[in-house]
Amino acid sequence: MLLLELQTPKSRYVLDASTVVEIIPLVHYAKVANGPEFLAGLINFRGRAVPVVDLGLLIDKVPCRQRMNTRIVLVEMWVAERKQALFGIIAESISGTRRVDRPTEEISEMLVHELLNAREDDRQQFVQLLDIEKIMGPEKIAFLANYC
Repeated sequence: MLLLELQTPKSRYVLDASTVVEIIPLVHYAKVANGPEFLAGLINFRGRAVPVVDLGLLIDKVPCRQRMNTRIVLVEMWVAERKQALFGIIAESISGTRRVDRPTEEISEMLVHELLNAREDDRQQFVQLLDIEKIMGPEKIAFLANYC
């Protein structure tokens, strides 16, 4: 399994790269009037409206800082088992990818740090497996799917 390493202002995560469609620079996004706090806005991606979520706000309650290495990770997921939806996730930085020779079902949040063979100077910070569907929940996903 290939994992994408990303970071929010407070934490480090890995994401199953099979859900990633593309990684793009932080582009201008249109704010949504009266939208929820976690929804940064909408972008136009190849003629398609794509809702963008700030991962820092969603998880840490702190927005991702807009830096040169801030990126939008475009992920695709099924909504109500009938429609594939594309979402953007703002991450403060992308560190790279790692290959882990275990299936997704065998990787728990507790094992990720060990599996990534953390460097000596890096052992103080825990790396968590990010499951976008679990973090957002069905209500938020359905809400965002309305914009797709």
